[in-house]
Amino acid sequence: MKEKNKNIKIILADPEGSGLFNKVKYGVLFTKQEKEGYRLRNPFDTVVEGVGLNRATANFDNATLDDAFKITD
Repeated sequence: MKEKNKNIKIILADPEGSGLFNKVKYGVLFTKQEKEGYRLRNPFDTVVEGVGLNRATANFDNATLDDAFKITD
């Protein structure tokens, strides 16, 4: 899409418990809740919990993202 229109922005909408927001913003995949000594057994109550949101896949690494926002589910 960006190849056809350079004004298009690609924004990540990231739910609670995912580290992808931090990966886009700061280059680090983990959330502050996963900091050593602070990890909770069940830190979030979310419908997307447990779907591998703290793992960057090859297609995510190849994505060109302009920004990221934290959202709730």
